Amino acid sequence: MSKALPVAAGPVLKYDQAPGRKAAMLTLADGRQIALDSAGGGTIGRQGNNTVINLKGALAYNAAGPAASSRELAYNTLTTNTGNQYRLILPDGSRVWLNAESSVKFPVNFGNRERNVEITGEAYFEIAPEARRPFMVHYNDMTVQVLGTSFDVNAYTDESAVATTLVEGAVKVVNGGDQSLIAPGQQVQVNGRSMKVVSGINTDEVVAWKDEEFYFRRADIRSIMRQLARWYNIKVDYEGENITERFYARIPRNAPMSEALNALSLTGKVHFKTGERTVTVVK
Repeated sequence: MSKALPVAAGPVLKYDQAPGRKAAMLTLADGRQIALDSAGGGTIGRQGNNTVINLKGALAYNAAGPAASSRELAYNTLTTNTGNQYRLILPDGSRVWLNAESSVKFPVNFGNRERNVEITGEAYFEIAPEARRPFMVHYNDMTVQVLGTSFDVNAYTDESAVATTLVEGAVKVVNGGDQSLIAPGQQVQVNGRSMKVVSGINTDEVVAWKDEEFYFRRADIRSIMRQLARWYNIKVDYEGENITERFYARIPRNAPMSEALNALSLTGKVHFKTGERTVTVVK
């Protein structure tokens, strides 16, 4: 292992950032908002035919009766800010993990024919199988069609493409007039109207965030810093030569920012200057 650059552990890291936390904002159908965090708990109230319970880092919709008809659908939205993440248990038992700077809009009662949700940012899904009610995830013109499976959708606007990665089961990704059916370990990348399927994806790396970890395998520094910026709520700048090297690292997401930066600087390929909520990457 390369010796750590002296700048990595010295005064340059005078400014540090605590890791993100479990927190989110719930917006009800009538526009009311409820701030959620892992410290709070208990029953929030009722939405549709569900009792809504705030658990430790998760929000659960527990169905107490039959599903409502589609004409009665009302929508809630769960939103995370920079440095936050949260889980959601939908009325059908499906589970959603929201990464930082993300949202999921969902009906408080699913209709009889389909289960539809809309996302921004990044979300990981574990879908309760129901053959008669396929599950649909929508982002702009793209739709992921599911019966019962586990998958990740990364739709951050600062990434080069919207990436749908399948962990288990099967999904069909529809974008305009194009569609692709993928198997576990494959990823559909959508950029505008173009779509391509990439095989051999390491799904552990893709979904590490939901398991409280940063996991980088041959990752470029800009994609790494985009993840750190969302979690530590920092602005990132670059100076010096373009950094073309690839990085391998596994870092707990509950670590302070300084530990993440030091882990990367140990490679000898990069070092950092820190300010108040800013990090400059230096060749």
